[in-house]
Formats: sequence, structure tokens, C-alpha cells
Amino acid sequence: DFWRPNDSSTPLVDGHLSMDAYMDALTGAYDDYLAQGGIPAAQLARFVHHQPFGKMARKAHARLMAHTGDPRGDEVIESGLAYGRQIGNSYTAALYIGILSLLGTDPADLTDTPIGLFSYGSGAVAEFFTGIPVAGYRERLRETGADAEGVAAMLAAREPIDFPTYRVLHGALRTDSADFSTPPQTTAPFRFAGVSSGVRQYEARAEG
Repeated sequence: DFWRPNDSSTPLVDGHLSMDAYMDALTGAYDDYLAQGGIPAAQLARFVHHQPFGKMARKAHARLMAHTGDPRGDEVIESGLAYGRQIGNSYTAALYIGILSLLGTDPADLTDTPIGLFSYGSGAVAEFFTGIPVAGYRERLRETGADAEGVAAMLAAREPIDFPTYRVLHGALRTDSADFSTPPQTTAPFRFAGVSSGVRQYEARAEG
């Protein structure tokens, strides 16, 4: 559904096929999960789906509810979509940003409550599994600045860049496999620092 031929610098995508593949993978992964002794959908309090964009997760969730006979709608996925609306597609991190969004914005205390999670990736690889928030998760979010207020402050601190600056950054894309380092660009607490011996390097900014 999405690929880049060797002779093209632009990926090709079939949107309808992509959506169908995603939804088929969700129901297939859920059926496999259930066959291995998983918790039925009706007993899961919330759901978080891989979310390249919100509408994709909404359509897939509606398919899962119809597949399982569960009458619930978007109310069980809404809190998990809040951050994605502001951040956009984060690819591999999309599900986990959704989990953070759910835990940080849902008004209910989800302690000891099973949550349905759907992970999906390139090559039509999918997995349905569950997670259970432990006691004290809200306090831990506040301590680490990952609660709703902390995330809102972080997002508000983003700095827009103009198109010429974007072109410079895009033009600096590396296409070789040599080691390299990157200069700091923002004041964010973590940054991509480059590649060393084929391993990506991430750096924490010193506090104070």
C-alpha cells in the first residue's frame, strides 16, 4: 500500500488499500489475541490504536466494534487521540503517544483497568495486546512532566520554522552510512545527536 521504487525519490501510496489493510490487520490481530486467551473487547475499558491520523483510528475502531458486537463508539478512544491531533503522525511512536494521551487526559482513574492496544507497522505487521495502568500512574506523570499540563506546556514551547529554514534542514539529509554528529537546534530536553559506529545517539540536555 505504500512503497518507494528504487528509481523514484517519491513514495507511492494507495490510500484505500492502506486503510483496508490496516482494518483487516486489526481484526485479524484481535482474533489471534482472543484465541490465545486474551480479554474480550467488551471487558476492555479503553482502546488505543496506531494513529497515523485520527480518522484512520476512528474507522478501525468502528470496524473492531462491529466485528466484536460491542456497541460502544468513539467515547472509548477519544482521550487517546488528543495529543495526536496536535503532534501529527509520529509513525513508530504513534501508539505510545496515544497511550500517554489516554493516561494524561482521560478523566477516569484507569488504575488496574485493562486497555486494548493495537500496534501496526510497515509490512502489514500488527499486534493486539493489553496494558493495565498501575496505582500511582497519575502521580508519576506529574513527577516527570508527562501529565496533561506538562505536555501542553511542551507543545506550546514549540518554535515554528519558515520554509527556507526547512529547505536547509531537508537538504542536509544524510544518504551515506558514515558517522556524523548534529548540532543542537532547540532547547528541548532530549535531542538526536548523530550516529556513532552505526548506532543512533540521543543526548539529554543538562538541567540548569
